[in-house]
Amino acid sequence: MALPTVVVGLIVYSLISRSGPLGGLGILFTPSAVIIGQAILALPIVTSLVASGLAALDPLLPRCSPRSALRGEARCG
Repeated sequence: MALPTVVVGLIVYSLISRSGPLGGLGILFTPSAVIIGQAILALPIVTSLVASGLAALDPLLPRCSPRSALRGEARCG
């Protein structure tokens, strides 16, 4: 489920505004606030890319890992 970027921005603004729950930090309109906002916006994209990458891995990969070979458990082929 995706939220429009404007909605996410308003939520972050309401959290870090002077009257918001994180207003005591005093980070409104600072580079730190921009970094927090960008991280929140990028999180669903990064999560989706990692999930699709992990889903595309070969299911035999854990059994063919070097650690499995050292324990004598590797059954690749």
